[in-house]
Amino acid sequence: MRVRPWPIIIIALIHILAPVFNIASSAYLNHVNSMDYLEYLLTNKNLIENAFWILLPVIIGFSILRFRKWSYFLLVIFTITVNFIFIHEWWTSPIPLPTFLFLEAINIIILGYFLLPSVRNVYLKPSLRWWEQKPRYLVDLPILIETEETSAPGFIRNISEGGCLLETNLKFSQGDMPKISFEIFQKKFAMRTQIVHKGRDGYGSFFIKVSPSQNELNKLIDQFAVQGYPLRTEIPTLKESFFQWLKSILKGKGFVPEVEAHPQDAIRSTPRANQDH
Repeated sequence: MRVRPWPIIIIALIHILAPVFNIASSAYLNHVNSMDYLEYLLTNKNLIENAFWILLPVIIGFSILRFRKWSYFLLVIFTITVNFIFIHEWWTSPIPLPTFLFLEAINIIILGYFLLPSVRNVYLKPSLRWWEQKPRYLVDLPILIETEETSAPGFIRNISEGGCLLETNLKFSQGDMPKISFEIFQKKFAMRTQIVHKGRDGYGSFFIKVSPSQNELNKLIDQFAVQGYPLRTEIPTLKESFFQWLKSILKGKGFVPEVEAHPQDAIRSTPRANQDH
């Protein structure tokens, strides 16, 4: 599984660690020990207020990493609410202006960042979440391709749990739904596929119906991994991914999620029933 976009990971960590910062900064402003201030919060403050400033940011942080529509709107609503609270507290309480401006700037930057189309789309359009794609293994698997008019041999050049790259002399258009069948490891498979992309190397497709079952296909993909079939794209480790991102930052890139350049990366790579809508 590839790493999620690092800028969003960092923002999620900021939210998860925000209660620690809130307690430490409030304790500093009130000239008390952090542990004493925490005890004060737990014994004297309103339960709802404590939940908002201590518990909710942690929930928001983890929801950011879920990359779902509900988590996106939850973050936006929370950030807007916090901005109004900061303005109200600055207006009614003796909060130092530099502190107020610093906190407001962070919230406005986070809100503006998530309103960017390239960031918003990875939450609202599941197909753009490249890091959720299942591994695609390079194979040279002979198959039979059937349409309503004809049939012909072909090859699967790479495959995942949800789709494959077909090589054939037959001509297809986007949306066509040929049937493919093959036998491997003494098991027979038949799939109804849908063509989603035509490239230089073949036709990208995703599986609509799998026989004998999706579970059996998943076991086949696991077998490719066990037997050491190469991945179409090598997946970097967490450390490698982080340093790759730092290098891209130095080049002025990597501030927002970038859809991978290969068209066939957009092929659906998980079963249709598992997609988030």
